[in-house]
Amino acid sequence: MFDYQRFGSTAGDALQANVKALDRSMAAGLRPPRRMKVSEWASANRRFADDDPIPGPWRHETAPELVEIMDALTPEDPCEEASIIKCAQSGGSASAENWIGFISDLAPGPMLFVQGTLTAALAWAAEKFWPMVEATPKLNPARGGTIRAQGTADGDGSTKGKISLCAVQRLRAAGRRDVGGVAAPAHRSIRR
Repeated sequence: MFDYQRFGSTAGDALQANVKALDRSMAAGLRPPRRMKVSEWASANRRFADDDPIPGPWRHETAPELVEIMDALTPEDPCEEASIIKCAQSGGSASAENWIGFISDLAPGPMLFVQGTLTAALAWAAEKFWPMVEATPKLNPARGGTIRAQGTADGDGSTKGKISLCAVQRLRAAGRRDVGGVAAPAHRSIRR
């Protein structure tokens, strides 16, 4: 046991208080975040822009069928592959966007988002992904979020086909024919 009192009563008490505070801070910093499902992340963090058809926070009541799909994408879920058979405009892309936001925020790692063509992937990024990033504070680079801004001066930011996330990770948008040219050791992937 360290003898704090050898520095005198006042200094010893201050040192001991600082050590206890440091211990608490270190323990809090090493404690893993609480486990959260993708659907929980979406309801807590996902926002839609004011000009969206349904602006404001994500609401499960709008599409309750998406909750199970999103939860199957949670890393702790035993499901290894999720297939969605659905009609157009029924929330599949929104579920994928929520998953990407979740991964960026809580489970960092490389990702690959594959569309039918590179043009479709780039259109998705422009029309869906970047508006989600701007509207969601947890992701917005201007608000200290987990996605790096496009075109940063140091060249380490996002581009049209490469979305850089703050935890030294990447999201690549690609078309099916382009996937062979994407070099990365391992990816979580979304194919459409």
